[in-house]
Amino acid sequence: MKNFTSLFFCLAFFPVIASAAYLDVKPEHTFYDSVTYWTDLGVTKGHLGEGGQRHFKPFLTLSRAEATRMALNALSIKPSPRPSGFTDIPPKIWYESYASAAWTKGLIQGYPDGTFRGEQKITFAELAKIVATSVGFTPETVTDPWYHPYLEFLEEKNAIPTTVVSLNAPALRGELSEMYYRLVTKRADKPSLTAAQLEARTAVAAAAPTGGPTESTLLTDNFDDGNMDGWSTIDEGSQDAPSEWTVRMLSEIPDDRMKFANPRLVQFENTYNGDPTLVTNRKGTYVVWNNDESHLWKDYTFSVTMNSMDDDGIAALFHYVDSANYIKFGVDRQRKFAKIFKLVNGKEKVLADAPLEYPLGKDFRVSITVKGHIIHVLIDGQDLFGKVTDPSPARGTVGLFTWGNMGSAFEDVIVRKL
Repeated sequence: MKNFTSLFFCLAFFPVIASAAYLDVKPEHTFYDSVTYWTDLGVTKGHLGEGGQRHFKPFLTLSRAEATRMALNALSIKPSPRPSGFTDIPPKIWYESYASAAWTKGLIQGYPDGTFRGEQKITFAELAKIVATSVGFTPETVTDPWYHPYLEFLEEKNAIPTTVVSLNAPALRGELSEMYYRLVTKRADKPSLTAAQLEARTAVAAAAPTGGPTESTLLTDNFDDGNMDGWSTIDEGSQDAPSEWTVRMLSEIPDDRMKFANPRLVQFENTYNGDPTLVTNRKGTYVVWNNDESHLWKDYTFSVTMNSMDDDGIAALFHYVDSANYIKFGVDRQRKFAKIFKLVNGKEKVLADAPLEYPLGKDFRVSITVKGHIIHVLIDGQDLFGKVTDPSPARGTVGLFTWGNMGSAFEDVIVRKL
């Protein structure tokens, strides 16, 4: 097996620096161990944002060119100035010599039409081959499907992250970090998919009209995998903090009134900002879907199933840019309202208002459509406000919010672009 520390020191997008803390990789994050491991070795510093805050960006997808460079570093193969034989590599592009060397050594083959497609996102199946090959694995026979031996090798090494949704899904930066971390440390105690499980997930994703990566589906999460990977928690309320966001299975939910047929994302703490009379400027707790692409989303439909055993605030966030700029659709049974709030530079105003008492302890489906200046909100198919105008539309991700609510549950999050 190759020296993996050398591999990661060579990665251009893993620059060397002392240990750093990342806003998007908290201790409960599925990639926390691997990211911390490489950071503590001084291998990665992540990305520096505004105000000196660092992000690792674990859900950033990788291109085929980036993955090829990693494989060459792992195998100590130097870039080659010779032509690669690929028909679509422009002269002097940064990855030309890497593709040439990888092709010469038989590490990559490209596509039947002779192209390399360096800027194309690499699938997990392709990444599995590169990672396995880079540590010296060679299949004994050719199989159908071609990727099966590489999956079996990674399964044996406990190195298939549970975040992988499909063999055809784009591979993630965090998944790469996790795979090499497990190969280096030989961690056998962390959950890992089997080859059969991943192939089954791939089949489900291919068959389901709302599952898996498609042109129109930006996000689907029903929390059936038992975790909240991809969601970042933000507590703004100081009363009864920290919050308790977690995915609970049927048998793990302590309240008999919240016994669901499927796992749910739940929040049990009464977190709020200390003034129970507030309607606007509420500071509670929320989770946001956090990856690079989601912060650029615009013109989409965001739907989620909600359920609350408490009668206080529960909400959906959209066009979330940061903690001072987003739109919130919130309902409160005790105060009998449904409202659309817009927060701009920390100042909140109400865009729409209607009387509402959500059903206590029962599912209700919220669907929010944003296109240009126009917002529509439905609850169980009922149009609450008609056409609502946002005078200054933005872009941004989605989130789930509670305020003073000790029994909130969320399921079947779907975001589709229009």
